[in-house]
Amino acid sequence: MQCQNGKIWEFVYFGVTNNLRERVKVKYFPDPLILLCFNIDGSPLFKSSGLSFWPILCSIYDELYDWRHFPVAIFSGPGKPANADEYLEQFVKEMTTLLNNGITIERHYNIKIKCFVTHLLGVLSNALQVMEVFIIVKGAM
Repeated sequence: MQCQNGKIWEFVYFGVTNNLRERVKVKYFPDPLILLCFNIDGSPLFKSSGLSFWPILCSIYDELYDWRHFPVAIFSGPGKPANADEYLEQFVKEMTTLLNNGITIERHYNIKIKCFVTHLLGVLSNALQVMEVFIIVKGAM
């Protein structure tokens, strides 16, 4: 994948479905609805190198349990992603399927996105509107 300066990024996609299958247990989730919160934010790895780290992070929203956080994808390279659609392609496809069909883990669950936290509103809004996501802009409140 290319970033803004034309250099190549490294990318690992762990996925949402596999992580949910590992973390969701019926005894902790009696409700047939799973709410997910997402966060995307870039961070420089080292001051001198210019390398950035852009993870897509997810947490399962639960008022009782706050330990269900996991990485969905991790991107690293110099600069910002040049193409938000490419950056989010696998994530958007997987989430569209989950939002439309739910997931079966011992029983069927519907999936909804509770929030999406990012400071990249302009870059991400077009790529995410297919999922009709409510986006919270960091620092705007």
